Formats: sequence, structure tokens, C-alpha cells
Amino acid sequence: MRLTPEQLNGPFAESWKVAARYFGSDHMEVIDNILDMEDRMHFYRLEAAGLLEMREELNYILTAKEPDRLAKEWRTHYWRLKANGHESRNELPLVTATQH
Repeated sequence: MRLTPEQLNGPFAESWKVAARYFGSDHMEVIDNILDMEDRMHFYRLEAAGLLEMREELNYILTAKEPDRLAKEWRTHYWRLKANGHESRNELPLVTATQH
């Protein structure tokens, strides 16, 4: 999905600037843990608009005392940019944090 200049300067401008700081030009995913609450709200806003999506990864952590026993389930959430329903770096609606 490409954003129009009106959208970039309109309702999604601030949210895209926040997202651009995290994704940059090299990252296809951003781990949710690094976001502060205010920035996470921008990500939720972009998700609601269909521009970002979240995926979850489930890991099991072993304990040192009982290495054969799974001690804890650990969920990690990642944000991804959506482009026309698929991940395509050539189609991403990127905006740099310095654009106004």
C-alpha cells in the first residue's frame, strides 16, 4: 500500500514518522518490547488502518535446575509493515522521521 502525499501529511503523518524511526531501511520487523507506550499507540493505530501487522513467537525457557523440564512459556510480539497484503520491501509506504 502506498500512501498518498495527503495521507503522509494528514492523519497518519505522525504515526508513520514514529514507525520509520524503528523500522529504518534495514528492518522488516520490530520487536514490541522496545516500544514505549506512546509509540506503541501509533503502531496500534497503523495496525487498525491495515498498514502494520503483529506476529507472535512462542518460545520455551528451560531452567538450570531442571534442564529437561520446560519452565516457562515466553511470548514475543513483532510488528511488520504490511504492503498490499504481503511483505514486499519494494512496495512499503516509508516516510523518514525528518520529513514534514
